[in-house]
Amino acid sequence: MVTSKARLVDGNGRRYAPPMSNLHRLKKEDVKPAAGRDIDAWCSRCKTDLGHTIVAMIDTTVAQVRCNTCGGTHRYRSGEPTVKKAATGKRKPTKASIKAAAMAVERAKERFLKRLVTMDTSEAINYSPRLNPERGDLIRHVKFGLGIVERVANDKANVSFEVGEKLLVVGR
Repeated sequence: MVTSKARLVDGNGRRYAPPMSNLHRLKKEDVKPAAGRDIDAWCSRCKTDLGHTIVAMIDTTVAQVRCNTCGGTHRYRSGEPTVKKAATGKRKPTKASIKAAAMAVERAKERFLKRLVTMDTSEAINYSPRLNPERGDLIRHVKFGLGIVERVANDKANVSFEVGEKLLVVGR
């Protein structure tokens, strides 16, 4: 058998294909990572664990990969990343603060109902985004019911309802 750099030739002068590597016979766990080989990794663009091609290595560790699905190149992540909770600086609400908030809602509801009693509900205007209300107008909303306009600024109005204050679009 005669071999050359350009091609493999048998004893009769016929060319033949080079022998296949045994990579296809090995288990995935037994194959050592190398540049150009495929590996499963977390894709930061696709947001899932997919097949990637190893692009760069540092010593024996995979450094950078290219996603075979989206083509994005990024550093190697072996699996789905763990979600770190950011410190918000907020404390867990206490029973007292929850009770105080509920009391504030009740007081606002009582004030709204006292104001509503003094108004004629038959003169309520049906709410529409095209409506141009003024402070003190009584409106009827399909979802929230009767409401009193507190403030109007530009194309928004703060309206007090029995369920609380809502910001509605007006004047469109």
